[in-house]
Amino acid sequence: MIRPRAPLRLLTRTPLTEYARRGKMRLDKNERLVPDAALARDVLRAVPLRVLTEYPDYGPFRAFLARRLRCRPDNLLLTAGSDGAIKLAFEAYVDRGDEVVLPSPSFAMFGVYAALAGARVRAVPFADDLSFPTEKVLAAIGRRTKLVPIATPNNPTGTEIDDGDLDRIVRRAARFGALVLVDEAYYYFTRRTHRALALRHDNVVLTRTFSKALGLAGLRIGFACGRPGVIKNMRKCQPIFEVNGLALRFAEYVLRHEPRAWAYAAQVEEGKAYLGRALGALGFPVRRAAGNFILVEAGSGAAGLARRLADRGVTVGSGYTHPSLRQKLKVTVGPVAVMRRFVSIFRRVVGSR
Repeated sequence: MIRPRAPLRLLTRTPLTEYARRGKMRLDKNERLVPDAALARDVLRAVPLRVLTEYPDYGPFRAFLARRLRCRPDNLLLTAGSDGAIKLAFEAYVDRGDEVVLPSPSFAMFGVYAALAGARVRAVPFADDLSFPTEKVLAAIGRRTKLVPIATPNNPTGTEIDDGDLDRIVRRAARFGALVLVDEAYYYFTRRTHRALALRHDNVVLTRTFSKALGLAGLRIGFACGRPGVIKNMRKCQPIFEVNGLALRFAEYVLRHEPRAWAYAAQVEEGKAYLGRALGALGFPVRRAAGNFILVEAGSGAAGLARRLADRGVTVGSGYTHPSLRQKLKVTVGPVAVMRRFVSIFRRVVGSR
């Protein structure tokens, strides 16, 4: 058998189990829970067949996106979700033996891409109250640091970083020639962005996805935003045509109808308030997170509760190693009508213990 590169021999990945989610109420990956039927109907009706036979032209959509973000097209890179943008940042800037300063726990692929690069991860645990560990991150950044990935809000803790603290991290990273990656996957649920920071500093890249509030997780489209030099280096690592033409059409449509995304985010806030009351009444306190999910205090039986919910057709997040998350479930939130169905099943599951 041909041996792979050393980093791959040392890396263990959890196999995908998407088949286990098929047909279930999927509350474990923070997807949009209610599809926009009009979106699919309108876009597919207008798409010419040549979109399927021609290689995609990124220019028009990148120019359109630049106008919306008040930047230039050369500040943007279209990618396969924000995950694709994150991967390119690691490939462009992290070498074997470099250090990645990583607040932990966070998006799992941060650690995977660091391992594939042969980098050393300096994990900085979130505080017991799940607040962002700013001072420890600052202390961890040094001469071997090449990348500091920060998801805000963070998944799974639901933590946001303070603007001033992020600025301090960016400035310290710049002293050592390190890139700060700011992932804003949950932008529509917070209305906070650090786009200006990415356009102002040459050691910052911002990533976003169309997978959450915009509801295009299945089409895999996102983007990176930063200074032209940063974007140019990331583009060097990218396949020629990574984002497909159909995804471009859908992405432009959802941005032209952006109030629908804001309306969905408002429905998620209503869903959070409802779950806080309903689950609290059942003896399961809820920690509201910044994003489209909540954390449910389930006690020492959290893992067993997650399994029983799965048996009833509901998948939720569980099995976290951080001390403050071990007894919690992470539940994706949607409109109240969807959450009522979840609470009904949850009530039956906990009543059957």
